[in-house]
Amino acid sequence: AIEAGFDSGGSDWWDTEIGIKFLQRRQNDESFDREVDKRLIRYVEKDGYVITSYTLPWLVNHGIKIWLSGSHQSSAIRMQIRDNMDMQEAIRITRERYDVNRAFYKRLYGIDFGTDLSVFDTIIDTNSATASQVIEAAIRQVRCMA
Repeated sequence: AIEAGFDSGGSDWWDTEIGIKFLQRRQNDESFDREVDKRLIRYVEKDGYVITSYTLPWLVNHGIKIWLSGSHQSSAIRMQIRDNMDMQEAIRITRERYDVNRAFYKRLYGIDFGTDLSVFDTIIDTNSATASQVIEAAIRQVRCMA
């Protein structure tokens, strides 16, 4: 995003108006996502990295793959608290982002994002967990599988 001229600072950037505009721009230009995925695959091949990616679990055959499962409701609650926004707006944004990404990754790679979880080694339910609890669960899973 920075290379494309966007100011993408902040942990909640994707949920801002500018982040959503960038998401819409990506719908018309797949080169951004393909380039990011190509770069991430190079990191995976080196080992020793923790990478957050919507697509990478389907694009590589190695590594420990963890799906963080959570409802739109729990995502919206986190967003509402983090960004001090109306709950209905938070739900709208999480659903829009999910639906757009799901359709985009289906078109781009044939991925059934959010439906086909067969590529994952484990699934962690985040609905009633704090961020620390999710991290602890992921670390436990990695240690068990390593």
